[in-house]
Amino acid sequence: GVQLHPFIAPILLHIRDKDAVDQVERSLYSIDFIDDCMIPMETSELEKETNYDYQFPVSRFGRRRLKAPSKQYVHLSGTLFCRIVRDMKGRGIMIVYENRRYVSGNVELTKKARLAFGRLKGLLASCMGN
Repeated sequence: GVQLHPFIAPILLHIRDKDAVDQVERSLYSIDFIDDCMIPMETSELEKETNYDYQFPVSRFGRRRLKAPSKQYVHLSGTLFCRIVRDMKGRGIMIVYENRRYVSGNVELTKKARLAFGRLKGLLASCMGN
């Protein structure tokens, strides 16, 4: 799941349009992110964070939450991870993590992480029409 630690919490970016999520996923490769893996993810923390605005899978009888598939990408520099969790309507939440074990204390890698994150924000803005 997403560990929402108060001091090192990941960045959550909302993509409320299914077509924009599709476009972001197709375009991540153009800014040097590559497909890392598919991760089943607990969504209870995400639901609380988003005031239950997203609809994630539940069991057939609605008694328990199922894990939502999330696709994870890693930047070629190794400095950032980016995970996209989709809800039942195809909308997405992008979760961005810095690879702190790798970046920690290295000025050059910190610069690369910031540059990669800036390019990621630019990609999101262009895909979402901002």
